[in-house]
Amino acid sequence: MLGTTRFVYSQARAAAAELYHLHDPELIPVGLLLKLAGHRVVMDLHEDTPRQILDKPWIAPLLRRPAAWAMSAVEHVVLAAFDLVVAATPVIADRFPDRKTVIVQNFPDLAELGDEAAPPLSLRGPIAAYVGNVADTRGAREIVDAIGRVRCGDARLRIVGQLQPAELADELAEQPGWSRTTLTGFLDRAGVAEELNRAMVGLCTLHPTPAYLEAQPVKLYEYLSVGLPVVLSDFPRWRHIEREGCGLAVDPLDSRAIAEALEWVFSHPDLAQEMGERGRRLVRDAFNWDVEAERLTRSYDRLLREPQRARRRPER
Repeated sequence: MLGTTRFVYSQARAAAAELYHLHDPELIPVGLLLKLAGHRVVMDLHEDTPRQILDKPWIAPLLRRPAAWAMSAVEHVVLAAFDLVVAATPVIADRFPDRKTVIVQNFPDLAELGDEAAPPLSLRGPIAAYVGNVADTRGAREIVDAIGRVRCGDARLRIVGQLQPAELADELAEQPGWSRTTLTGFLDRAGVAEELNRAMVGLCTLHPTPAYLEAQPVKLYEYLSVGLPVVLSDFPRWRHIEREGCGLAVDPLDSRAIAEALEWVFSHPDLAQEMGERGRRLVRDAFNWDVEAERLTRSYDRLLREPQRARRRPER
């Protein structure tokens, strides 16, 4: 670890940048060294680490809250030395001072996954897609069970990612829905785009854990960006997607409810197409990387213009 820190720090100094933007918590020591050397440093927080600690099975239950509190305290003390915290969600941003925090959300690049030549949903097979690695708390058992319950003989589930742990496959193989499930493994972005442009619906039925209740999975907005309706967990933070008419919110622990939502999409392709188009417009107008990149660029410009000890509050 010490050797890695020393190497990354030497490479950073050699770059002689005006500003250093770090994305990995393991690079916090590098950021502190750069600050001591008089450089501007930005720290990007993609995850709410203290909240995630509350879900870690390898930490004894009685120790999770103290560990989460300790991690939060360390973040506040250490990141106070940096010039700016870039938070991936409003919930993460709320943990830090407004004057040193900007929200830059992880929304999709509009040009990355869409395909104008993709067939309408009415011409696609009854395929549900889940993008990303899947585990117990990400709904692995429920979505496999759900696809087995769908009353459509050729319904299929395609998991574009891997199972965590891999041994989970042995348990899932005992479910009837496993014969309808394909596990593609890791795919590059072109491969992900191909999978999404052949599916009829995107799945994001994460469990109601402390971390996921406040999460903002990019997969949700990727599904919408390519015109797919979504079946998603009925979390307060996600309900705007159902209110906008872009998806169906369900109890993520109820595989029957998930199956019913999938059946509705498969049996109403024209209405599902309208849902998908509303989702595509929603992402195009608000939830895309172009909007977020502009906010980040403005923050960079402001940071580089101002004296290091006199910063204005960044835009949110």
